Amino acid sequence: MNKMMKKIFVNDKTYVLDGRTLELYELTDEDSFINLSNEEIETPFINNYEETSTLSRLTLNMSNECNLKCKYCYANGGNYHRDNAIMSKETFNKIIDDLKKRNIKSIREVKFFGGEPLLNLDLIKYGLDIFSKEFSVFKYLIVTNGILLTPDFVKTCMKYNCHFAVSLDGPEFINNFLRGNNTHSKVINNLNDCFNNEFKEKVQLLCTYTPYHLEQGYTKPDITAYFEQLGFKYIITKVGSPKEFFKFESSMEENNTFEDIDASFEYILNNTLGKTINPLVYEVLVAIGYNQKVYGFCDELNEKVNLSYDYNGDRYICYRFWGKNDYNLDNSNYKDEYDKINNKKYKNKCEDCWGRYFCTICPANVLEECMDTGFGVFDNECKKLKYYEYVLKKFCELYDNGDAQVLVDNFTNFIKES
Repeated sequence: MNKMMKKIFVNDKTYVLDGRTLELYELTDEDSFINLSNEEIETPFINNYEETSTLSRLTLNMSNECNLKCKYCYANGGNYHRDNAIMSKETFNKIIDDLKKRNIKSIREVKFFGGEPLLNLDLIKYGLDIFSKEFSVFKYLIVTNGILLTPDFVKTCMKYNCHFAVSLDGPEFINNFLRGNNTHSKVINNLNDCFNNEFKEKVQLLCTYTPYHLEQGYTKPDITAYFEQLGFKYIITKVGSPKEFFKFESSMEENNTFEDIDASFEYILNNTLGKTINPLVYEVLVAIGYNQKVYGFCDELNEKVNLSYDYNGDRYICYRFWGKNDYNLDNSNYKDEYDKINNKKYKNKCEDCWGRYFCTICPANVLEECMDTGFGVFDNECKKLKYYEYVLKKFCELYDNGDAQVLVDNFTNFIKES
């Protein structure tokens, strides 16, 4: 059998994923396949937003400094290893002009980012007004540590379709160890003061899950239970940090990942929106359910999809490359530089891999060595495959039980909410 054909055994049946087409089959004998992807499971179409006048995401570095010093910060305390500075009004206006020159007319999401963007609060308010007049913007997002939030500022933002992502890393003693003394109480107080029932749907808490959580006896289900009590939407993501203390050991990674996959399937089957889905589950279900291929490690590294402006106006595709001149869009070789780290053709082991067209890895995490070097693209035998196989088997078991269509239908709701 071709290397890109993966067999999965469930009860007395054999299922086969064709990694070249992302079609799933039931193998009835060595020469007979029943195509499950196209005949048995109905799947909707996902819009790829390829119109040249529409930008999927615009990210702005409003402040190249931060009022906190989080222990795991990949951005060196918010300044990306550079001098502290905030974006000027003049620079902001030049960015608006550049977007117009690119014939951008609509933007799905404008993200105000940093550092800590609220250190440049007046420019954010100015920016919301300008964007609302000059472009068709579906959503604004302010990513903040929550320390500088005020009710008046939030009310001003609510005149627009503005959402907030507020960092909180779990129980008080964990959050304060990772993010600084008294940060937990300040954030909780600001959340309660700024987001009443009317505005509560506009905020989502961001938890960075680290080995320190595990060291203190808090698994992901424990952290999930903590956030459930707070009553806000939340998302839990693993840390991406170059610091050795914040890299998960392989044994930690394995146990947590399998548990996380099981929980994700349970969330989807029960249609419990607001939960965080394991990215491996997401990748496989998008591939099987929507027949969507990812050709690079990150298909969003495309300036027709994303643009990211640094505090000084420098242009990049992704904010994770701020300050790295090789990836500045004014560098004549920038496309080659992005291609070197994002094109799977440069990884021999990816060539005939059955997971090639749904495997994603953050190239910036690889570049900055924020990943365990025994994981993903570094390893001769990619460790992601055992997790993908586990996800695929779970899906086939659901198909065998007659629940696959429910899973796909409910998964559509999760995609719409994200």
